[in-house]
Amino acid sequence: MSHPNVACWIEEQIENWIEATESLNTPTAREKNGWLERGKEKAGESALPRLTAER
Repeated sequence: MSHPNVACWIEEQIENWIEATESLNTPTAREKNGWLERGKEKAGESALPRLTAER
């Protein structure tokens, strides 16, 4: 690379990428509930008591 300050440039790109993707990677509570419900349907049982017991 011919950029005079490669390390700074790379660091800046990484920070921009993290900021841009953070919101995409954090599901809402509603989405999490949807995943849990679909998981229960696939398993044919309630996953909640098992998850609670593991804690």
